[in-house]
Amino acid sequence: MESTKGMIHADLFAKMKETAIFVNTARSAVVDEGALIEVLRAKKIKGAILDVLSVEPPTEDALAVAKLDNVLLTPHICGAAYEVTDHQSQIMADCIDAWMKEKK
Repeated sequence: MESTKGMIHADLFAKMKETAIFVNTARSAVVDEGALIEVLRAKKIKGAILDVLSVEPPTEDALAVAKLDNVLLTPHICGAAYEVTDHQSQIMADCIDAWMKEKK
């Protein structure tokens, strides 16, 4: 949503303790990535764990944050709880079933 773009910004990062680890499993757009990179480079927070990047699949520029030694990337799977994968599997099965019935 437009109202959530950049809502995690420099002012909020400045309020974090130096021991804080920022975790983003939402959308990359909610974070001011430049501000995040700045606090990570300056070691103002301990680190970040990111499941999303500003560009996916990532370009070399988008991977700038990944090159920092206090950043851990996950492969965009944090939302893949078993309930989600079960639901997605059911959707696919229903679509295949409907398609097969049409083809008969």
